[in-house]
Amino acid sequence: ERCPVSLADEAPFLLASNASLKDVRRRLFWKGRIGESFGIDMRRFRPNIVVDGALPWEEDTWKRIRIGKVEFQVWERCGGGLVK
Repeated sequence: ERCPVSLADEAPFLLASNASLKDVRRRLFWKGRIGESFGIDMRRFRPNIVVDGALPWEEDTWKRIRIGKVEFQVWERCGGGLVK
């Protein structure tokens, strides 16, 4: 029997902001990992929803997000891996 493949570890969607990605790049740069700071992009974190216009990590505090007429409940922060 074939099982469907699901890439969702904890929730049906992963919410991320471009500001948070920019902050990750900045932190890598200041840690001396300059090449990595330019090479890392949003695909590495595999979000389904990416937002603009937020402060870095602000999305971790949201309880709900509305896209058009659809409102999503934000379950909890992603326990994603560290960039080593």
